[in-house]
Amino acid sequence: MKYNRPPVDSKTVLKISLALLLAVRCRQKEAVLQLLAKIYHKMEEDQGKSVMNRLIYLLEPSERDWMKGLA
Repeated sequence: MKYNRPPVDSKTVLKISLALLLAVRCRQKEAVLQLLAKIYHKMEEDQGKSVMNRLIYLLEPSERDWMKGLA
């Protein structure tokens, strides 16, 4: 079931994105999982996908591999 959530404002999206990028760079597993949960639960599906698609290009291949290993 799809829920209609109001879009998250751009300042909040930027803060969450930067926090996630920093947490991945520092290999902070708990912080990354909390931020991913926030993206999943707080953002509309399209907005969350857009954020993750933009963020994934900023990560190094080793950081992407590390994130894959969290699942």
